[in-house]
Amino acid sequence: MTVNIDQFVVSAPGKVILFGEHAAVYNKPAIAAAIALRTYMLVVPSQGSDAANLVLEFPSINLRFSYPVADLPWDAVKPQNKAAGINNLAAIPTELDEEVLKALEPLLKDLKNTFQHVAVLAFFYLYLHLCTPDMPARTFVTQSTLPVGAGLGSSATFAVCLSSALLLLSSQLSTPRAQRVSADLEASDKASPEHDYINGWAFIGEKCLHGNPSGIDNTVACQGGAVLFQRPNTLVPIREFPELKLLLTNTKHPRRTADLVARVGELVRTFSKGTVSILDAIEHVTREAFELLAPTKKPTATNVQEVTLRVEMSPDEAAKRLIELVRINHGLLVSLGVSHPKLEKIRAVGDELGIGETKLTGAGGGGCAITLLHVDDDVDSAADQAAKLAQFHARLVNDKVGFEIFDTILGGPGVGYGELVQPITVSEFHAYNRAQLEGISAWQYWK
Repeated sequence: MTVNIDQFVVSAPGKVILFGEHAAVYNKPAIAAAIALRTYMLVVPSQGSDAANLVLEFPSINLRFSYPVADLPWDAVKPQNKAAGINNLAAIPTELDEEVLKALEPLLKDLKNTFQHVAVLAFFYLYLHLCTPDMPARTFVTQSTLPVGAGLGSSATFAVCLSSALLLLSSQLSTPRAQRVSADLEASDKASPEHDYINGWAFIGEKCLHGNPSGIDNTVACQGGAVLFQRPNTLVPIREFPELKLLLTNTKHPRRTADLVARVGELVRTFSKGTVSILDAIEHVTREAFELLAPTKKPTATNVQEVTLRVEMSPDEAAKRLIELVRINHGLLVSLGVSHPKLEKIRAVGDELGIGETKLTGAGGGGCAITLLHVDDDVDSAADQAAKLAQFHARLVNDKVGFEIFDTILGGPGVGYGELVQPITVSEFHAYNRAQLEGISAWQYWK
């Protein structure tokens, strides 16, 4: 399983909450889906004055950190907590080791920026558990086409990239091309051992980054597609998720998730019957969306009610129904008071141009909105559609409004691996734009 090349790249997708945000707080189901905005990690041998050092570079958070491999606190890691191989998934820890965290504190003492501090912590914590002191020093360079800190799972994509890269380097993981998937596994909803192995250690990385993650973001970043989740511990993969055109608009307006959750909580206490009815309606929308997205299967977990499967319809018909449900879900969230004038501006412009349906994603109160574009619109020609999309961009991305728009895809593959035929330098990788990152290699994806 050894990776016999000097350099390679891995990548993982971000995510949006498609249905069910805020209702999920009250133990109702929600659906998260991957988007084709990804984090990329280049792995190359360390060189020059850093030849004996591990180097982590993350330009999006202005981070460059170098440290000698030999000086890491290897003795702090308990043997039973080291990675035990893909055939021993049960041995993956579920909690962080306080002794290792304490041993890493001297390395991190000069990192005052929170993003930088937790990124370096996750990197060294995983390296100590997945690698060995005799491995050649490497440089890890991260680039992301995701807005960082916008509720799109950017930290989980970093953790998944780290986990997959380190497992490859330590010869504990096959490349996707060498992966062997049985027919039974191919036909089931179960994750492959490779996905489980990457995801298990990525979850540990997320604990370094977030403290108490739900596991949703790293699961979507690892497996792609979509997932239905429900507290306390239900995760139902939706592997055959249809890829749909999506506009992701970042208002760049800051918001605190805790404040918005508290606002809904106050409504539940003050206007219990009406607010609970809204949350119930969001649940029905989510379940109907699941029915459209996973028509051949039912949730098997005991705390997810069975759904009544829909009659067969074409993919386009299902997509049109899904887009309508997006509009309904947004209206329900507005009634909970978690939208914002900037989010409503995005919706209003999209409605005026007739390009699709828009909803907030995540906590609301700012942040991002998603617009699912209409499917096979018989009214508009391709040229008309292109003109409308150009107007959408022009009206929202300007000096006065200041939004950021990403043309992307909802759904798509999870963690991927790329071999580099031609070597590239770290500085070249720093300068790559989104198209260059997407085309850096003939991507292979673990199944």
